[in-house]
Amino acid sequence: MLQGQALLPARGKRRWAGARGLVPVLLCALLFPLLISAPHFTLAASNRPATPYLKAPGKREAMDVVADRFTNNSQSRVAIAIGNVYIVYGKYRLKADKVVYDRAGNTLKAIGNVWLREPNGNILKANDLVLDDKFKRGFANYVQLLMTNDATLTAVYVRREEGPVTTFEQVAYTRCKTCLTASGQPFWELKSEKATYVEQDHRIYHENARMEVLGVPVFWLPYLSHPDPQTKKASGFLIPRFGYSDTLGAQAEIPYFINLAPNYDLTLRPRFTSKQGPLARAIWRHHTGYGKYKVDASGIYQLKPKRITNPGDEHLRGAIQTNGQFDLTSSWYWGWDGTITSDDTYLKRYKIDGNDTFTNTAYLTGLEDRNYFNAAVYHYQSTIAGESSKTLPFVHPHIQSSIIFDQAVFGGELGLNSKSYVLTRRNGVDATHWTSDLHWQRQMINDAGMLITPFANVRGSVATSNNVIDPTVAGGRRGQESVARVMPKAGLDIRWPFISSGDQSQHIITPAAQIVTATNERKTNRLSNEDAATFSFDTGNQFLSDRFTGTDRFDGGTRADIGLIYEYLLNNGGFAKVAVGQSYHIAGRNSFARGSGLENTFSDFVASVVLQPTSNLRLHYVGRFDSQTFDPKRQEVHAELQLDNLFLAVNYGNIDASPAFSRPMRQHHVWSQAALQLGSDFHLFGGLRYDVRSGYIVTNHVGIGWECDCATIKLTYRENRTRDRDVEPDRSVQLSVEFKTLGTTQVGSSVN
Repeated sequence: MLQGQALLPARGKRRWAGARGLVPVLLCALLFPLLISAPHFTLAASNRPATPYLKAPGKREAMDVVADRFTNNSQSRVAIAIGNVYIVYGKYRLKADKVVYDRAGNTLKAIGNVWLREPNGNILKANDLVLDDKFKRGFANYVQLLMTNDATLTAVYVRREEGPVTTFEQVAYTRCKTCLTASGQPFWELKSEKATYVEQDHRIYHENARMEVLGVPVFWLPYLSHPDPQTKKASGFLIPRFGYSDTLGAQAEIPYFINLAPNYDLTLRPRFTSKQGPLARAIWRHHTGYGKYKVDASGIYQLKPKRITNPGDEHLRGAIQTNGQFDLTSSWYWGWDGTITSDDTYLKRYKIDGNDTFTNTAYLTGLEDRNYFNAAVYHYQSTIAGESSKTLPFVHPHIQSSIIFDQAVFGGELGLNSKSYVLTRRNGVDATHWTSDLHWQRQMINDAGMLITPFANVRGSVATSNNVIDPTVAGGRRGQESVARVMPKAGLDIRWPFISSGDQSQHIITPAAQIVTATNERKTNRLSNEDAATFSFDTGNQFLSDRFTGTDRFDGGTRADIGLIYEYLLNNGGFAKVAVGQSYHIAGRNSFARGSGLENTFSDFVASVVLQPTSNLRLHYVGRFDSQTFDPKRQEVHAELQLDNLFLAVNYGNIDASPAFSRPMRQHHVWSQAALQLGSDFHLFGGLRYDVRSGYIVTNHVGIGWECDCATIKLTYRENRTRDRDVEPDRSVQLSVEFKTLGTTQVGSSVN
């Protein structure tokens, strides 16, 4: 063992012995031989390891020396500092038991408990260290380097030449500080007989490099190189991934990163599959100084397409995904996000992107103070079976703006919101809408502590629609029609908080009441509804002036809203909040359809509860109940528990169908995640999504993990039972090993 390793900390160590210690070794032995893809393996920069380098201080820098005792021989021109020597030289800091300075040879020799902090933040420890007077050359014996990335490099001998080239002999690199065996062996070490740092190349070259886990060699390479700490990114191989599935067979992905310039690069991610041949993939990134963009392109020539169901039964399949954003000024920026695929299931089948719908957009945005502007075009692409992209709209353009005027009007705030869009479909409704909303409100507090907020707004819109569905006309669809609408609205919101304070807590009870009156919403059967097609009534939107989610629908008529809010605040930061409420439609036409909870004179009851007694526990509940039977129409629960060794999160949703608001079927699901710490090293984790309505588990996973300060090993079993044409249900086992500061590798296999 190298003498430098004796400097590893002795406290807080984790140790392994016997059969238990064989498990990580066997896992790593299975994975690391797969890393050998070439005789000379080059690692790209990723959580890069730091390395020592010596640079001379400035010409005018003075050397300050503090010590217990000094001696100076004028004949030999040798000065000696003895006892608690501390030297400050530029950005260097040096400590030692003894320092000898030879003026004739221009050398400085530090002896005993040498400690040197370099300008880059690294700390070098050695038995002895020799430097020239400008730190251009030097050597040291039995060195330990404590790096800024928490890694440690030890070497028997280090020599720096004026090239500048630094050579290390008998090198060991590790991130482990507490993950040690009973004999002090780190869990993993990267060792090499010789390492040469060429500053001009910004790389470190290792000879006869080997990886050891618990002292057992798991792989060897004759040569290996990685970038120096000055390099933010460098060309080289990234950690590969391997797997097996019934659909694709054996798979291997060996990425290679190409650093073309400081502001742009290319990553090649070829994947080799035994059943369908090689998949080519490349990712281009470019930062221009005013913004950045990315292009991710992939494709495959499938060897056996006839074994795949439609739409995957073609030889050529592929996709291009790109996004970017650029600054125009400090307040304005523009960008895009787009996806083009050869078919609906390519990205899912090859596990590149699992989204069901892609939104292709280009946009221009301005934001200054409280004013906002956005102009965008949208094209939607669905990958869901049975949903044709021909029925989805192409929006060209969609424009929104919001202005809050600086000057008060009648003591209140005046603002103007505007929105317009033009959309077309290959099959379906075409529409052009423009809406503007001039709104005003003022908040006042009277002597009794009541918060009184009068508000008013005038909304106007002009719309042209074609092919709107209307069963009352011949053919079931209307022709092209234009409609203009104006709706004035006014209201008054009153809230009266009552506060009771104690030594440890505070109670706040706030009754809330609101009345809103507006003209009736008209001509809804002649207009398409594009941006207000979804709706869910709850305590969060009960007191909004307009409760629709978009501007295509107007919340008309006269209504009253009442509610009660209770808050319990603890001095330790814990709290509880309960809100209940109901709306009453008093006069005029009701704008809400069946299934909304607002279609009757007396709306459904809504309630919400947020409970967080401590930072370890949080509960959030949202409910809606029938006004006559009190039967639940909507219940959603989120619970989260965090203890010392247990994390548990559960989400439950049970929402009635509402066809008029894009919810044709009842939604009844459970999502959960859990993690249990077993001692200081091992932990269990898992999660699932369960469809209660259909009675089956959609996805689930369970696994066991081991982690210390320098490594993480996870073994995970996953199930995804979703089926979509050639994307079949998948069951797999995946093993991943991460050596911190070096990278992560994965091996997986299908178990269908």
